[in-house]
Amino acid sequence: MLSNIQTSQIREFPIAIYQKTTRYNKSQGDKFATDIVPGVYIYSFPSLSAPELSRTFRATILPITENLQKVNNQNKGFEFKQVNNDRLTKKGFVEFSTNKRNVIRWVGFNVGEVNVSTDRLFVSLRALENTRNPNSEVRRFVPGTSIPQSVFPNFNSGQNPRILIPNLFNKSYSIPTILPSGTSAVLEIELDRGTQTGSGGSDFSTRRFQVPVTFVDRYSEYKEVRFQKGNKNTKLLGDADNDGYNNLTEWVLDSDANTKASFPINPIPVKVPSETIVTRSNDRFFSFFDFTRPEYFGFTIRKKQGTVPAVDYIIQRSRDRGVTWSTFGSDNNWEVTIVNPTQTANEVALNLPKSTEIRVEAVTRITPTLIFPFEFIPLLSQPPGTENDIYRVKITKMPK
Repeated sequence: MLSNIQTSQIREFPIAIYQKTTRYNKSQGDKFATDIVPGVYIYSFPSLSAPELSRTFRATILPITENLQKVNNQNKGFEFKQVNNDRLTKKGFVEFSTNKRNVIRWVGFNVGEVNVSTDRLFVSLRALENTRNPNSEVRRFVPGTSIPQSVFPNFNSGQNPRILIPNLFNKSYSIPTILPSGTSAVLEIELDRGTQTGSGGSDFSTRRFQVPVTFVDRYSEYKEVRFQKGNKNTKLLGDADNDGYNNLTEWVLDSDANTKASFPINPIPVKVPSETIVTRSNDRFFSFFDFTRPEYFGFTIRKKQGTVPAVDYIIQRSRDRGVTWSTFGSDNNWEVTIVNPTQTANEVALNLPKSTEIRVEAVTRITPTLIFPFEFIPLLSQPPGTENDIYRVKITKMPK
């Protein structure tokens, strides 16, 4: 009901609300330009005080091209010109680096196409429903909630997490190296329009330009960033700092291959307490605690994902205080397994890659029975006779 409060008369007019959403793919630019015709659209409505008279409402569709194209011999629209190094993975993701800042460059949003007073430009990395598929749907909310979420920035204030680019005419942005290798996401440049288009109308449209990306840890980039110029011992199996660990091992196990005082820390068996995993959330304040990992005695090695070259992890043990080493596997005292631990709700929300771990647990070997149908039961203390054993992780390059 619409009422003219300046008169004693109250009149009722039915108002029809029409809403339609149409999606256009990259090859339908001409159809979009035909459907969305720029210009002034005039709508007429009966006057509240005199229904026999009409009142007009003007809505302006501003001209803005989507993909880059020539209009009157000028380039109009938006196009990514360079996304980091434009290197593609076999699955179709653009590589982002974990060692060097990732620079994105584009053309578009020129003077006359956007309004510096009212339009806003944002950048973010959005989550994918399927992190292995670059064409997967984008996920904009924490699973099972209405809380807006992005991979970068990952703050959760209840509002749309994205970074404002201060200058609308900027043509580049640099994404920092803050996400672990193996993380996949969608790079999104987002234009929010807020331009008044007439006496009673505004254009509040949003345009999103997207590229699927994945973070990769390349030794070639690690070498470029970490090693001092002039150091000739920077090959994968070299030892640049002469600390007894080759560069491959220090790179994968996250020590500084350029500093002798920095070297991989050998794993030490300890009692690991039980852990309750929050695997899903239903809103901002309450969560479901639906998985508990039991306590054990031992250690865990988490494998790094997304490395180039690909690597293999080998657990080794020395029983003579480091004089000799041998490959370590399950025996009467230990169970060595490859596990994929349950992801937390936060890891799922941030699109972090599912991890793979080598877990070493102390056990007591038994003869299987109906009560204990397994070959072992967990032991929550150091197995007898292993107190002086030491362990290390050997990294090897996997064959292509």
